[in-house]
Amino acid sequence: MVQINSDSLELRIDEPWVPADEFKELFREFLGLVSEVSNAVARKKDAFDWLVAVESGSNVLRLQPQPKNASAEIIPIALSAVDHGLAKIVAEGKRPNYFSDKALKHVITLSKHSRSNNQPSERISAFGPQNERRSFRDLQACIESMLRMPQESWGSIRGRMLVISAKRGDSFTIDDELTGLAVSCKFETDMTDAVFHAFKRRVSVEGMIKYSADGNPTSIRIESESHIEILKEQEELPGFEDVLGIHNRAG
Repeated sequence: MVQINSDSLELRIDEPWVPADEFKELFREFLGLVSEVSNAVARKKDAFDWLVAVESGSNVLRLQPQPKNASAEIIPIALSAVDHGLAKIVAEGKRPNYFSDKALKHVITLSKHSRSNNQPSERISAFGPQNERRSFRDLQACIESMLRMPQESWGSIRGRMLVISAKRGDSFTIDDELTGLAVSCKFETDMTDAVFHAFKRRVSVEGMIKYSADGNPTSIRIESESHIEILKEQEELPGFEDVLGIHNRAG
């Protein structure tokens, strides 16, 4: 099962003994899933370093994030995205926000290990927002169906606005901070002033995102000026030490 604490995520294998090769694969896939979703939430590559703990006397892996290229404030949001995302797949059969194709493929691999040979019981399961047991075993067919569908979900893109164009509809281009790729952003004509005000600045835009087969965003449609937010430049942002100092002073 996957359990969420205030500052960590756990993968629990409900067997006293697990082959070493399988244990390594489960660790690799679980870490891959958590890292992929967390990076998407933070819109940063290698957003966190992950500390690993293995509980004595059990097959439990605990991952605890430490700020690296993202702030500590993102940690609870990233952990919740993993937890709530798994619950959404079970409850609705839909792609969760921040779950790229790569993240979904990690879940498929974990689901293949959810039932032991010739045993009906589940070896790996997830707990959703209401602390209900979720079965990895039942996710494989659902996720494979998602992977065959065009990827589209509501989300946000962060980066610098570089190009504004009126060819084939009004649009601008953002250099995505997470992937380093150019993402086309379509907008309505009445948003032109807001777009020009944000030109060449770091922005966060929110809307319906389309993804490529490998899970990278290719375009986003923005519906309102309120979905364009001008961000501080990187050098203006407080570091982890600054955030910690503010916390200590407040305490």
